[in-house]
Amino acid sequence: MRRELLVGSVLVTGLFAASQPVAMASNDSRANPNLVEMVFHGTSEAVRYLPAMDLAGQPKRVFFEVDREPPSDRAGVHEPEIGHGPHALRIDDPLALESQLWSGSGSQSPGLSVDFDGLPSTIVGPPDSEGAVGPDHYFQAVNVAFRIFDKQGTSLTGPTPTNALWAGTGSHCASDIYADPIIVYDEAADRWVLTHLAFVSSAGLVGCMAVSRSPDPTGDYFLYELETVGLPDSPKVGVWPDTVHNAYFISTNPGPLGTFDVYAVDRQSLLAGAEPRPAQMFTGNPNFMMPADLDGSRPAPAGSPGIFYTFRDGGEDYFIPGTPVD
Repeated sequence: MRRELLVGSVLVTGLFAASQPVAMASNDSRANPNLVEMVFHGTSEAVRYLPAMDLAGQPKRVFFEVDREPPSDRAGVHEPEIGHGPHALRIDDPLALESQLWSGSGSQSPGLSVDFDGLPSTIVGPPDSEGAVGPDHYFQAVNVAFRIFDKQGTSLTGPTPTNALWAGTGSHCASDIYADPIIVYDEAADRWVLTHLAFVSSAGLVGCMAVSRSPDPTGDYFLYELETVGLPDSPKVGVWPDTVHNAYFISTNPGPLGTFDVYAVDRQSLLAGAEPRPAQMFTGNPNFMMPADLDGSRPAPAGSPGIFYTFRDGGEDYFIPGTPVD
């Protein structure tokens, strides 16, 4: 399918700059974000020493059963066998033609250099499989567990329950039900970032962030809890290490539709293992906002704000506003 791609940047200046107050652009309805508390919960035990999960004895969890939103508010999200989009092949889109993309000498996909088994998807539904690659490691997660491999496929840890990092901290992130892990390798800092959701009956839903204390992902992590306003569903994380806008950006799908959120998190404090300033939450975005993630040795232009993109799929009421373009 052809996607209509919409690209924009966050309208903020001075976001988490070390010596500047936060100042928002005045010409936008989202100029005054909500401030959301983040709590520092200390440092975890090294992942390499955490007890491994017994995958064979682990009862399968199905997260559809703990979805707090009624289906009518979520337009079919998290309901099995319900998808989005017209499901019609558009032959004018070369990316939809398997013969052009994968076959023969015109293949655009490189061959595999390493192939090994990761965590199974049979312990949780949906698995929400996720992973990130660094210089020497591959860090993989499914909803309730993660595992770290070297780049030859040798397992170095676990599998480890996703919430085990917070064990004994008193954080809601050590709760029994946890989901939607995201793993990001922060290349500029040579550190690892793990996020997940905690479902807590007494506190609602919170976002959990762990930042490795060193470049070694099998070591210990600084632990943080984000007191989200709405369900931080399907989070996506972008690293934006600009000297002015020094943030981890987290986009979420809280429901109801048309209120997609973006959180700007104090990257400098999280990397230092310090009590962070409150996160800034920008809401009211009409579509899901995917944050750009800065990779490579070339820095972003000085003072450049975080970049986001979104897309609209034609003929689908789920996307606001609707569009005939597919």
